[in-house]
Amino acid sequence: MTNPDSYIFLDIDGALNSHRFFESQRAERDKVQHWDKEMRLRYSVDPAALSRLATILDRCIAAGFDTKIVMSTSWRMHNTVGDFRRAFMFNGFSKAHAARIIDRTPYRSDGDSSNRRGLEVQQWLDERWGTPQSGAAIPKPPRICCIDDSCDFGHLLPHLVRTSWEHGLLDEHIDHCVKLLTLTTHSNLP
Repeated sequence: MTNPDSYIFLDIDGALNSHRFFESQRAERDKVQHWDKEMRLRYSVDPAALSRLATILDRCIAAGFDTKIVMSTSWRMHNTVGDFRRAFMFNGFSKAHAARIIDRTPYRSDGDSSNRRGLEVQQWLDERWGTPQSGAAIPKPPRICCIDDSCDFGHLLPHLVRTSWEHGLLDEHIDHCVKLLTLTTHSNLP
């Protein structure tokens, strides 16, 4: 039997890429003649960071959790779930892993630099696990992990695995992500 769902809210800049990655790819990027939307996304994802993300997914799945990915990156404004899946597969993500990318968070113009991303994640959660009608029991919210180099998560900061623009998602982040996504007892989300 599968445990309740768990969700990764995923950034790209500073999580799936980094300053170090772009510096190492400068010569390769200079060879590209035509930069359309899809090419920019493809060449902005670090295969090593994707491998770490795949490890997080594999460990959660092995523990019995149906872990999915929701894109919370600013790239979601101009890219579809299909765009992300193709770009990730281009960079070595398996088709099975890419199928776990299921949605994008909504964009909100309210909030400020301390909580905007957190409000967007919370809205996505509320639209799926909000208070039920007719006094029915409120379902347990899912386990979540926000992977991002920013800290604009407000009340969801305890669910943030903070990466950096300099290095992106590293091996040292994997255990923390898995812990947030698989805890048998987890704090209630607001």
